[in-house]
Amino acid sequence: MAKYPNDLRIMFKHNALPFHKRAMPAAIASMAAHKQGKFWEYHDKLFANMKALEDADLEKYAGEIGLNVAKWKKDISSPKIKANIQKDMALAGKVNARGTPNSFINGRNLRGAVPYEQFDALVKEELAKAKTKCAGMSGDKCYSTKIIANGKTFEPLDSKVNEFSAKGLPFLGAKNGDIVISEFSDFQ
Repeated sequence: MAKYPNDLRIMFKHNALPFHKRAMPAAIASMAAHKQGKFWEYHDKLFANMKALEDADLEKYAGEIGLNVAKWKKDISSPKIKANIQKDMALAGKVNARGTPNSFINGRNLRGAVPYEQFDALVKEELAKAKTKCAGMSGDKCYSTKIIANGKTFEPLDSKVNEFSAKGLPFLGAKNGDIVISEFSDFQ
């Protein structure tokens, strides 16, 4: 983020893998934190404590980052939160994001944890293309009209470009960045 503060937007999408027993409770807890504007603080706390994700731990973390714990406890029971996470998971299946992490950089699929240099090279490549194609446009407008609509294809990473909605999702970075990274992940 520090390297591309005005060009990059990272969207988090949940892919709580079923064989990660605490992934769904952690995902629900993180979205309850999001309702109070603290998704990323909670996200960081969960990744720092991946081996301690029991219900008591999740509640403790809510207090540690300054959430209204009573509201958070109410929100973790919300069927809407779980339904939204399940929508993310269904979308992950549709775009063949089977594992975590699975990132899409302007729709280009980058599977698994890759070295920073490989990730950054793809961001630089996409940024150069976006700057050329989208001079004078907002990032959102560019992404939908020039990047996706032009049927851009990529080899060898993936032959399909995927577009993801950011509505209601936690994101970091420029609201209208030229580069959109959609990451499917879980906390285990």
